[in-house]
Order: sequence, then C-alpha cells, then structure tokens
Amino acid sequence: MISALILVGGLCTRVNGYPKYLFTFENKTFLERQIEELRSCSDEILVVCRDEDQVAVLPVLHQVRYIQDLRKGQGPAGGIHSGAWHAEGEYFFVTACDMPFLNCVVIRHLINAVKGFDAAVPVWEDGRYEPLCAVYRRDAVREL
Repeated sequence: MISALILVGGLCTRVNGYPKYLFTFENKTFLERQIEELRSCSDEILVVCRDEDQVAVLPVLHQVRYIQDLRKGQGPAGGIHSGAWHAEGEYFFVTACDMPFLNCVVIRHLINAVKGFDAAVPVWEDGRYEPLCAVYRRDAVREL
C-alpha cells in the first residue's frame, strides 16, 4: 500500500495569508489537481493541516482523509512526522500544496527507487534536495 501526503499547513506569509492550495490553474484548485493525480498512483490520500481550525475550512472530498500536525509549529518536517503516524502504507509520497503539476510517472519512479531504503529524495543538479517531492518509509520516519 502506498500513501500520499499533501502538506497544506503553512501560514501563507508570502501570499498575504491566502491559502496556496486554493490557487487555481485551468479552473481547478491546486489541491483538486493534486488529489486527481494522486488517486492514480496511491492507495490513500492524507491532507496534513496545521490544526483543527484549518481542517474545518477545507472542502470535504471523497476518499481524502484530513489530519493535523501532532507537533505544532514544526513546518513541513512536522507535517511529514504527522503523516508517518497516520499513513497506512509502508511507504508514503510527500508533496507541498503549492506543487500542482504532480506526475504519477515520477511518483512511481520514486516508489520503485525507495524499495530497500528509508527514502527516495530527488536531488537537483546543484546538490539541493527536494524533500517535498519524495517517498519515505513510514517506520523510518517514526523512528527518527
């Protein structure tokens, strides 16, 4: 089983408080676009929110589970941590809510690459990691 996490818990400080998951492209919100793609390459989708207030304002979507950070104020690492404790899959894919052009070909490649390891994290040509478009082994994150 493969789980997918969409991290939406940011404070939106760079966009004057407007939630990035509500940005639109071709008449769909970023969140809708991500969920649509992730349904094709994962068995469960979890939307990770910062708190219960944020969960309450999100749209109810079929076959999507909303969870909140277990440790508040920890940024994306806190969202990944929370997802590891709620995900049912042995491995989970993580993305940020402002990445609307997910591609299952890439996600499947990461899923295949992670087998036998704790994570499959893309690295840019300049050596920087892309931890919010990566696959992690659930138990490794729990142990960390």
